[in-house]
Amino acid sequence: MKVSGRAVLVVGLAFALAVAGNSSASAAASARWEMNEPAGATTMVDSGGAGLNGVVGTEVRTGVAVSGAVVYRFPWVSGLGTAYRPQRLVTVADNPYLDVTGASYQVSLRLKTKQTYVNVIQKGQSGNSGGYWKIELDNGYPNCLFRGPNGSLTVTSSVRVSDNAWHTVSCNHSTQGLQVVVDGVAGNLRAGSTGQINNNRPVAIGGKVNCDGVTAKCDYLSGDVDRVEIVKS
Repeated sequence: MKVSGRAVLVVGLAFALAVAGNSSASAAASARWEMNEPAGATTMVDSGGAGLNGVVGTEVRTGVAVSGAVVYRFPWVSGLGTAYRPQRLVTVADNPYLDVTGASYQVSLRLKTKQTYVNVIQKGQSGNSGGYWKIELDNGYPNCLFRGPNGSLTVTSSVRVSDNAWHTVSCNHSTQGLQVVVDGVAGNLRAGSTGQINNNRPVAIGGKVNCDGVTAKCDYLSGDVDRVEIVKS
């Protein structure tokens, strides 16, 4: 379902107002990873208040200075789609806060990459009990997918981000549907409802947790990630 530009603006404004109105709650309970730990760090610290620290894989470089920011670098290696390399991932263990169970659920991040087909962040994978969600790049365009017991919602941005420049990407899942926002520009709203998404898998940043390169490609990310945040209500 496509909506007019005015409708997109209204929906985007309503979401922004909802988040602003819940600022005290989100400040206390959001999961926010600044990814500014020093070189050699093995723990990704949650500064949002939810207390959900992550585990940094040994091939992920921390403390990398880029354009005035300190970031995580997911380096390029050959065979990214065909080899299982969990050491390339940053993972956050399953927690009820990470389930899609309320009125709204927003996943946002800032990244810089040249890759065109990668999985950037996800919780669960196709076939998982309880559904799953993910942000991937499809030919360089950010794609949001949320799948639950009521079905799937997918929305793709019209803004290409595989240009090795910094971009912010947000997937906003609400009772109204799913919307992608890139660099502050909201795309069309895909109306519908997935129902609750509640699996027992970790959040994975930089690729898939379960892959073998044969039955499931690993789709690992090469590039820089500066910040990841999950806010729900």
